[in-house]
Amino acid sequence: MDTGLSQEDAIRHILALRPLTEQVVRTLNPYRGLADVTDDIAAVDYPQHAPERSTP
Repeated sequence: MDTGLSQEDAIRHILALRPLTEQVVRTLNPYRGLADVTDDIAAVDYPQHAPERSTP
């Protein structure tokens, strides 16, 4: 399955601790989607949302 994202870029995305997207998950495993890994993400306390910006 071509997601338009290379596996290397998907790994960089994860190593940068950016929130996972459907595209990143499917790039690494085309048989699983973001909904399939939601519990796993929470179990390892991986960031699920972009950090909120504080207003000065």
